[in-house]
Amino acid sequence: AYNQVALSIAAFERTGLFGQFSSKYDAYLEACLAAGGDMDDCAQGSGKTAGKVAKKFLSREELRGMQLFMGENNNDGVLERGEGAMCAACHVAEWTADPGNVSVPEWAPDGFVPPIFTDFTYDNLGVPRNEEYPLGGVAPVDLGLGPVVGDHDENGKFKVMTVRNIGLTAPYAHNGLFKSLKEIVHFNNTRDVPGALRKGANWPAPEYPFTVNADELGNLGLSDKDEDALVEFLKTLNDGYRP
Repeated sequence: AYNQVALSIAAFERTGLFGQFSSKYDAYLEACLAAGGDMDDCAQGSGKTAGKVAKKFLSREELRGMQLFMGENNNDGVLERGEGAMCAACHVAEWTADPGNVSVPEWAPDGFVPPIFTDFTYDNLGVPRNEEYPLGGVAPVDLGLGPVVGDHDENGKFKVMTVRNIGLTAPYAHNGLFKSLKEIVHFNNTRDVPGALRKGANWPAPEYPFTVNADELGNLGLSDKDEDALVEFLKTLNDGYRP
């Protein structure tokens, strides 16, 4: 019965009702392709055609957020010119091959599914425990993938989720610790920065510290305005956009 439920959910997730591709980002992407833009350039907002079309669809803050989302970062606490927020390292903005059993918008190039913003891997972001809902008085450590696959090296890792419709699916992180997009963006930016929480406090220790990703987040050097721009871009991934 459990397997049948899983198969039913999977069948629904392949339909156009679930995968609408009707966000503001998709409207921009469709227009960029129609203007002759390269597939990858359009997806990532790079190149002259993509830049020109993006200005027609996205606000200045949304456009800045997209540039930050796509840009790399060496995580040294200083945002150099041309650096971004490293989001696309895991939430990849790449076209994927059409498996033939999913709903694909008519405007997508033949054989491809628009970016779904995940690399399908698992990662430990260093999220602290959520003590809001302790079981038995003390919140147990959630070891994530490790126990499922029987590998201690995978402890503390959770699926890299798509950020499509992310503005509609609060709270965030595997344990629901973050109540808003701003909170989780600020965490990813400042996890390892002393005094970066509220009133000069440090972020609490990771729930499972031994496999934390220390290379791609934690000390990105983004400003408060940069964080806000990222949030605004993430909202453009919500389906149901109407011009």
